[in-house]
Amino acid sequence: MNAFKGSFGEIRAAILIRRFGRNMFGETNVNLFILVISCLFSLQSSVEATTCYTCNGETYRGNVSVTLSGKKCQHWDSQVPHRHDFKPSIKNGLQENVCRNPNGEPFPWCFTMDPNTKWEFCKIPKCKKKDPMVDNSKITYDCVRGVGSNYRGKLAITMSGWTCQHWNSQHPHKHDRTPQNYTCKSLESNFCRNPGGETSPWCITTNPDVFREACSLPLCQDNIEARTFEEPPIHPRIIPTYGCIHCNGMNYRGTMMKTKSGILCQHWHSQTHHKHNYTPQKFPLGDLRENFCRNPGGDPKPWCYTAAKSIRWEYCDIPQCEGEPPTPDDLTYSCVNGDGSGYRGQVSMTRYGKTCQAWDSPIPHQHVRKSADYSCFDLQSNYCRNPGGADTVWCYTMDSRKTWDTCAVPACTKKNQPEIPANKLDSENCFSCNGEDYRGEFSHTTSGRACQRWDSQHPHKHDRTMERFPESGLSENFCRNPDGEAKPWCYTTDRDKRWEFCPITRCAKVPATPDPSTFTSDCVHGDGSTYRGEVSVTISGKNCKPWSKQAQHVFGRTPENYPCKDLIFNYCRNPGGAGSVWCYTTDMGNEWELCKVPACKKQEKESMHSLVPNWDCYTCRGADYRGHLRQSEFGKPCQRWDSHMPNEHTRTAQRYPKSDLRENFCRNPDNELRPWCYTKSPFQRWEYCDVPPCKDKPPLIEFTMNCTRGMGTTYRGQVSTTLSGQTCQRWDDQYPHEHDRTAERYPCKGLESNFCRNPDGEQKPWCYTTNHGVRWQACSIPTCS
Repeated sequence: MNAFKGSFGEIRAAILIRRFGRNMFGETNVNLFILVISCLFSLQSSVEATTCYTCNGETYRGNVSVTLSGKKCQHWDSQVPHRHDFKPSIKNGLQENVCRNPNGEPFPWCFTMDPNTKWEFCKIPKCKKKDPMVDNSKITYDCVRGVGSNYRGKLAITMSGWTCQHWNSQHPHKHDRTPQNYTCKSLESNFCRNPGGETSPWCITTNPDVFREACSLPLCQDNIEARTFEEPPIHPRIIPTYGCIHCNGMNYRGTMMKTKSGILCQHWHSQTHHKHNYTPQKFPLGDLRENFCRNPGGDPKPWCYTAAKSIRWEYCDIPQCEGEPPTPDDLTYSCVNGDGSGYRGQVSMTRYGKTCQAWDSPIPHQHVRKSADYSCFDLQSNYCRNPGGADTVWCYTMDSRKTWDTCAVPACTKKNQPEIPANKLDSENCFSCNGEDYRGEFSHTTSGRACQRWDSQHPHKHDRTMERFPESGLSENFCRNPDGEAKPWCYTTDRDKRWEFCPITRCAKVPATPDPSTFTSDCVHGDGSTYRGEVSVTISGKNCKPWSKQAQHVFGRTPENYPCKDLIFNYCRNPGGAGSVWCYTTDMGNEWELCKVPACKKQEKESMHSLVPNWDCYTCRGADYRGHLRQSEFGKPCQRWDSHMPNEHTRTAQRYPKSDLRENFCRNPDNELRPWCYTKSPFQRWEYCDVPPCKDKPPLIEFTMNCTRGMGTTYRGQVSTTLSGQTCQRWDDQYPHEHDRTAERYPCKGLESNFCRNPDGEQKPWCYTTNHGVRWQACSIPTCS
């Protein structure tokens, strides 16, 4: 979908009724008459909301479920045949497969059931009555509130100094943000506006090389929403702080919940008393839990919205940590890695040749990026840096008409990028099966769009990261297939197009045959990808449809697209997209469903069978806890592990068969600090449980000394060098690399001396190295026979 084409705010019918009543009848001695007329208009509006649309159709709630060309709409809660990020809710009306407009398109649309056509507009007439008006009390003229959708001022220049293109003009840029398509958004002249739910008012520019840019408008006094920068990503191996802050406190993870004046903080998931955009969903890297002080957007220090109606937000009084802040392990001086936050070179000119303004100077541009508040970002002189989460290094300029711009510092060469696992290398010019092993260097899509870097969250935020998919080769911006799509793909650098497949051909050679010894016929291992049985009925008794047939459902999981997944007849399989085996059904009302195939009695790969379960307490991190506590430490009832309501997740019994994920008992399947559970609250995804640690010593585990089993978590040998021969850093040492993999935090993981270990679920034992330029690496230890 067109991500650039944002969304309107809802325009309530009641505003039109009150305005109509006042203008036509006056405001005195007609209350009863107005009440009757209001009821009639409300009834009419309700009918119109289901038969036609006003404005651009965001309030349309009718039942049309076919597109202009007659294609059937895909269900909003389905990811087949098209993957998307829209979450159904009562507020947005994304129910069943009916046409809606959740993101500010010109009129209602839907994803289609045609795998070759992702989405289309729907054939719904526009209502004949006049579009509703915006409440005058919400309109601003010289500042912005929220995302600025009600700004009606006359600024017509962007933050970089470009003149705005007229909204009704198609030169130099063609677009569909026209007054005719967006009749409720006051797209007059070339004034800055926000017709599509972006983070602040913007406009299309008259510069042929710059399509659009935000406008530089001050915030209204009671608002801090319209921020220039998105929140910077936090590298998973940077150490969080709890009782103090380093730099500007972006990694603060403590439990302070009061501001510097002593006011209690408002919960981040709450919109009372202060509505805001800083939600856990929009800032997943910001750790916006409970009402703890945080800094998700790169401000000078942690802050929070307050529980007082009269004070919107305040900074929190958290002391600076003693000693020097941690030094990034990816410092560069002549090129940039990732977003350039580790760049320490001396380039001081923008990409267009403008001289940079000194960071500590207020002339010509006032700003808050001062060296004292951003001590970890080396804001020296006027050198290009990235203290605020932009795409790359940048600076404020000495041109009073252009506030800031990026700098032309080249990207580092491949040798500075993450290594590609040697055991996953495949052809560089084609792909086998569905391309999960493709490691070539294609970096553009079928339509010619450049790919977004996997380690970047701009312009598209995502969770396909190297940390979550360590074996998928997510380096640079190369096309990959980490999640079982039909072929390699990538996120694009086009704000209007989230992702696309890449133009890579399937290899002519026959792919290697999987090891038959891994196949099962009467049970499933893990996610069932090796199941080759003949069950063809779902858990509710529905018959499976042959994978090669498209009569009932149009889909992309075909034998042609997934040649290595054994999609024969109508047998249950898992070519991707589910936690166990499944199939498409012959039921028109139920597109697909999981199959009822029992889990295999797993022969443990790790020597965990000697781990004695605990019922009333936990040892180490609580992987052994098997008690029946089923509420969080704050009293919230736990969600069942086999349920995805209200919180969708991947911690299932199929994916974590050794973790006893039964009912809604507190467990620790993924090496958190202690047992936890998802909660039944839609506003609190998960919380730790109040399980006490055992007072006795941890149970004995059968260790290995000369080889590894599984991922090597029970290895206790004395290898202390990495695959490339680097010497390991001691686990109790913080030099040259600071870290939190210590014996105190990982008490049962054998973190002694500088021996290779696997305390945190990597693919094999590893260690931090004594080389400043290599933070950590896997170790070379043979597998046990």
